[in-house]
Amino acid sequence: MTAFYVPKGAQAHPYRLTELADMPPALKPAAQAAFPADERLDSIFCVPPQSFLAGWLGQRYVAEQALLFGQRGVLHVQAALEPGHSPQNTWLPASGLLSARLSILLLYGCFELTGEANGAPVTILVEFNTVGDHLLWPALRRLVQTAWGATRLDVVPRLPEREILTRLRRQSFKFNNGLQIHALQPEERLLGVVLQPAIWLRRWYLFNRQITPATLLALTDRQITIVEEQPGKHAEHGWIFNFFPLAGITAVEYNPAAELWHELIFVLRHNQATEQRPVRLAPELAQQWVDLWRYYRRETGAGGSILPGLSIQEQI
Repeated sequence: MTAFYVPKGAQAHPYRLTELADMPPALKPAAQAAFPADERLDSIFCVPPQSFLAGWLGQRYVAEQALLFGQRGVLHVQAALEPGHSPQNTWLPASGLLSARLSILLLYGCFELTGEANGAPVTILVEFNTVGDHLLWPALRRLVQTAWGATRLDVVPRLPEREILTRLRRQSFKFNNGLQIHALQPEERLLGVVLQPAIWLRRWYLFNRQITPATLLALTDRQITIVEEQPGKHAEHGWIFNFFPLAGITAVEYNPAAELWHELIFVLRHNQATEQRPVRLAPELAQQWVDLWRYYRRETGAGGSILPGLSIQEQI
């Protein structure tokens, strides 16, 4: 059985580099070979080897890896767990990005990108210690901003952004901060939000089932942003941030699935890459989002709007 070295303490924390030449030996040759020659390097997010609990007694090992952010995309390089195997590398251009998802739960972080590269679906997943998440945020924002391209909703907001945020602050100071501090970028305009508190299906005291965690849906002139709490009873300890550039949203399905909740399904597509992201909302809040979507679709001209129409499914 292969013995794995997993650093402890500060040596296990992610770190930032700016030069390919400074990368760790296990990753540098693959990174130098795979990073596009005509691409300008912005930053490198390096993650040392990690170990995570697997089941009650087991451990799961994750090899050393790095994200190399350029002007037009991101390269993921990961060392092999077994000796004699070559590192894996995946290039994802920002123009092919469908979604970006960043989960933060105490010291556990997970960064996931989906999209298309060279005519094939691509998924990049990086687990890391959240002590270093502040090193990832600037590069994530630049990548998402590049993915927007020229796609923009050229509309007059129904409400001023300040009023939208004031109303949100009255509902939830936490979600207001999550949206303003982490999610919104200076280059985008907030057009509307819907905040869904957690929905629980009560079946006696010990058998409660969560239908959906507390969730914020935000529509801007550039993207849809979904901010969620971590599912479960300890939701206050975690965040999940989702970013869907408008250019990749090809359909929105509305399914009145049950009496307590309705379901919105965002269909994302870029050539051969497709993805569906469902969101569950209370019926009245689902209707608020439908009204918001239809309003801005009308404002941009239903025939030529960059917002797709809503597909309403029959109730089950």
